[in-house]
Amino acid sequence: MLLSSFSETALTALELQASTYERTGVTFVELLSLLTGTKKLVRLVINPDRLIEVAKSMALAGLQVAISPKELVTSQGNMNGDKFQEWANPTGRMPRAIYISQDRQISKLAASLDSKGDDASFADLLGYPSCCYSAYDPSRYRNWWYWISHATRNNSDLPSIMNRISRLYSQASFLYDYFPCSLDCSASTLLAEYNRTILLTHGCIELVSKWDSLQSGRFLIFPDCVMKHTEYGWKNKFGLELDRDYKDAIKLEFRLP
Repeated sequence: MLLSSFSETALTALELQASTYERTGVTFVELLSLLTGTKKLVRLVINPDRLIEVAKSMALAGLQVAISPKELVTSQGNMNGDKFQEWANPTGRMPRAIYISQDRQISKLAASLDSKGDDASFADLLGYPSCCYSAYDPSRYRNWWYWISHATRNNSDLPSIMNRISRLYSQASFLYDYFPCSLDCSASTLLAEYNRTILLTHGCIELVSKWDSLQSGRFLIFPDCVMKHTEYGWKNKFGLELDRDYKDAIKLEFRLP
C-alpha cells in the first residue's frame, strides 16, 4: 500500500487504527470520517490490556474518549465467524467499549445511551441510516447474511461498495460497522459512495482500487454460510466447499465501479 500518497489526516487515522490493534478497513474509514468531521462518533471494543493506551492515543490526536461502565462478553456466534456481544458486570478481564468523538459531550452521551440500550438515539449518533437500525433484529444473528440477502431486490447488479459481506473474508469496507437493511439500501449506498470519495480525496487511491477488487465478484448465500467464487471454486470462510448443493442458495453478484 502506497502510504506516501496518503494525506496527513489519513496517516493519523492509520496510526490511530494501529494503536487499537484492529486491522479491519472499517476502523480506518470510521476514524478518517471522524477526523474529517463527517462522522460524530466512533465506537470500538478494546481488550483490557490495551484500553488505557488506546485512550491516550486518541487524546493525543485531540479526540475525546468515554469508556463503557460494563464489559462485553460474546453471547452468540454463527458459522461465518461473526460474534455478537452483550453487557456484563466488570471483572477486569473482558473488553470494554470506548466512544470516540471530537466533542466530549457526545462521547459521554454515547456511553450512557449504549449502556441503557437506547439503540435508536445511539445509532443516530453513529451515523447509521434509520432504515437499517430499524430493521436490526438480534433474533436473526445466526443467519443474518441470508436474511439481508433475501431482503435485497436486485441480486445480480450490486455495486461492490455495498458488499458488506466482504468483511467476512477481507479487510475491505466502505460502510461503517453496522448491518444494512439490504445490500441495495439506497441510504447505505450513498454513505458508501461518500466514504469512498473521502478515501480518494485523502490519497488512498491504491487502497480503494484494492478494496474495489476484493468486494466485486459472485457469492452464494446459505442460511448457515457465505461462499465466494474463486479461481479454485466456491470457498467459504474456512476453505473450499465441495459437497454442497448450490441450487437453493441466494446468488449475488457485485460489480466494479
